[in-house]
Amino acid sequence: MAISPESLRENPIDFRAPPPSPIAGGRRSSVTNDDVLTDFLEHSLRVPDLILPDRVFPRQKSIQSPPEIDFQSLNSLENNDSITKILDSTARIGCFQLVNHGIPHDLIVSVASAGAGIFQISPEKKAIVSRSPEKPYGFEEFRGEEESEMSEEFVWYRNEGLKLEMEGIWPLGYSCFSEKMERLLSDIEKVAGKILQVLQENVPRKSRFGNGLMQGQEIGGTICYLYKHFRNALEDHRWVSSLKYDVIRMLIRGSDYSHALCLHVCDGSSEFHVYSKKGWVSFCPDKDALVITIGDQIQTWSDGQYKHVIGRPIFKGFESTEMEDDFPEFTLAEIMKMESLFKEVGEKSLNREFYQQVAVNFSCSTYRTGKSVIRWEQVQSWFQDKQKKKATKVTSWPVVRERFDVPSNACSLKPIGKRVAELSELVFEAKSSKDCAWFDVAAFLNYRVVSSGELEVRVRFAGFGNEEDEWVNVKRGVRERSIPLEPSECGRVKVGDLVLCYRENNDHALYSDAHIVGIQRRVHDIGACSCIFLVRFDYDDAEEEVKLTRICCRPT
Repeated sequence: MAISPESLRENPIDFRAPPPSPIAGGRRSSVTNDDVLTDFLEHSLRVPDLILPDRVFPRQKSIQSPPEIDFQSLNSLENNDSITKILDSTARIGCFQLVNHGIPHDLIVSVASAGAGIFQISPEKKAIVSRSPEKPYGFEEFRGEEESEMSEEFVWYRNEGLKLEMEGIWPLGYSCFSEKMERLLSDIEKVAGKILQVLQENVPRKSRFGNGLMQGQEIGGTICYLYKHFRNALEDHRWVSSLKYDVIRMLIRGSDYSHALCLHVCDGSSEFHVYSKKGWVSFCPDKDALVITIGDQIQTWSDGQYKHVIGRPIFKGFESTEMEDDFPEFTLAEIMKMESLFKEVGEKSLNREFYQQVAVNFSCSTYRTGKSVIRWEQVQSWFQDKQKKKATKVTSWPVVRERFDVPSNACSLKPIGKRVAELSELVFEAKSSKDCAWFDVAAFLNYRVVSSGELEVRVRFAGFGNEEDEWVNVKRGVRERSIPLEPSECGRVKVGDLVLCYRENNDHALYSDAHIVGIQRRVHDIGACSCIFLVRFDYDDAEEEVKLTRICCRPT
């Protein structure tokens, strides 16, 4: 359709921009122009290749272990050398090791064992006491790049709200853990107070805030972080990936939580890593040392003289000096307790909460001080094995029922059906295979059933270290402790009686089994016995005349 000028004026076109200027026609063909344009675009619009580093973090550097400072030397007048080492190490790498700090190792192990029960609580109950901006205590879980990798943290400090919430989800175990943690924290705060005093008194240059803490701030409390270390050895790439994730998390947390000092318990760790914004170094800490790292508050009031870092002990792989796989680490009393529970529950189906409660009760027991914590999986495995054997009509404990069935002329102990509390009141002695002598039992460490079907227990003898531990046959080598006699009780000893007699010669002095073969009765008062007893030792049939003070009789 043709458009007249009138109609064009009636419908003017609204241009948003001026029309393009006319371009003179080129002499070259369109194909040639396209080639030129393509070449121009390739050179002028080329996006450069961006090559990123192959790792997010700087390479881990191993350094010589920081100096070991004797804590007791800080209390002496001649402590200049120790103080110099502290100042130099904190200025250089932000940490140092503290030895001879006076915190009992048994207390540390006891707290760790009791604390392990915290992580055995079900996920549903953990969610009740999870951390939040309004609630700085409780459980905190983090997941790495793979869902199967998970680390757990529990933050504890003196707070009534935390106490009420934890007693609600873990009534029996938490009071035990909290009591032990209070004792440990009291010792740690004494150590931390002394270190702060040393640092404050020896700031090389005066801070803008004076020779003290930042204005308006005080060290008013102590927070404890319990970290669950997964000791299972991972593939190298997974382990490094998980470690890098933890580094990011710790650096973020370190900037959020202001603190003066951090004291790390590194018992059993293979390495200790120190992180800062400028690098990442590692060293092998001393087994019994506390590693102390400097916080942001101290760096601030020292005007940067002391270096703020974040530290973490590393547990790579699993190492254990005890048998973890062949037999659960149950004591004899714990085995008997589970025997009693097994009879009570009968055919009932047991859930995870039941196993966790048993494990927590065992781990918090005073008899397990210094020993490894009992895991709920161990308890579950024990009960499942019992149920399988019962289902196949195999007698589970033919030996256990007669574990204390020693000869009638030796002793008669309480039946296994009695409560464990009654067993714990008994005192035992065990026979060493090295010299056929009897020694008091300090603890039953473990048990096993040998190929003959007999039960053996691992015994720690009273007054001896773990290098003298022995496996002892329960039927032949464990019995109730022999009893020394008062002078007025000499009439109880008869010819033919089995006694425990003290035997001494140039090589040894031991208590050995013997039988009375003759007695010379003499008149005496109640203060001292003058009777003579002729004994024949069972070991070599040697005979000797002894007085009553060298004889212990067997319980009746």
